[in-house]
Amino acid sequence: MTLRQSQRFGKILTHFIQRGNELPELPKGEVFILPFFMSDGFFVRRKIPELFQLADGQKSEMDRHLVQCDAIGVDPELADIVSLCVEEKAHEILENVSDISVILVAHGSLKNAASREAALFQRDRLRAKMKFAQVELALLEEPPYIMQMLQELDAEKGRPIIMVGLFSANGPHAAEDVPEALAAHLHARDARSTAAIHYVGAVGARPEIVKLIQNSITRRAAEIG
Repeated sequence: MTLRQSQRFGKILTHFIQRGNELPELPKGEVFILPFFMSDGFFVRRKIPELFQLADGQKSEMDRHLVQCDAIGVDPELADIVSLCVEEKAHEILENVSDISVILVAHGSLKNAASREAALFQRDRLRAKMKFAQVELALLEEPPYIMQMLQELDAEKGRPIIMVGLFSANGPHAAEDVPEALAAHLHARDARSTAAIHYVGAVGARPEIVKLIQNSITRRAAEIG
């Protein structure tokens, strides 16, 4: 809805892959396909190209040209939004950002490395900003797990910890799995652990994602000329 209100594009359509819906009727002209995924795994590399019959991310027809953009989770601008999440929370809790330990939480998978690789990419970009005391990664379905990373940081320095979910929306992973892992850690942690821990939810729900999408399409358009 926010993207439509920007009136930057002629038409905004949505398609939910797992619901089995038919593809929307595509308009004529340049059509950009933006994968709202946090990694460029199976759905981005295989399913979307199959659905839209893309070759090397593109398809030319008589009256339209389809172009696939990067998934939001591998967009270089995402780290800026994550940084903003942490800075806002640090300001709210009256802490200097340089004293904050950051944990990025992603899905992860023992079957496919795409989620971990995308999360590591964002972790490294956030580290490169050199704003925070440390930036680490925790995963839901493979090591390092959330409780493991919380235990390490909690016992290590006692710095305030801010957790950001590398999820596209506040769905079950972001709204249930992460808070449950955090609650389990707080219940089990050593009485000597005093680090304040704050979870800010899914980065994909931030309003700044709209600007990221706009810039992603602009970059892709420039690449294809």
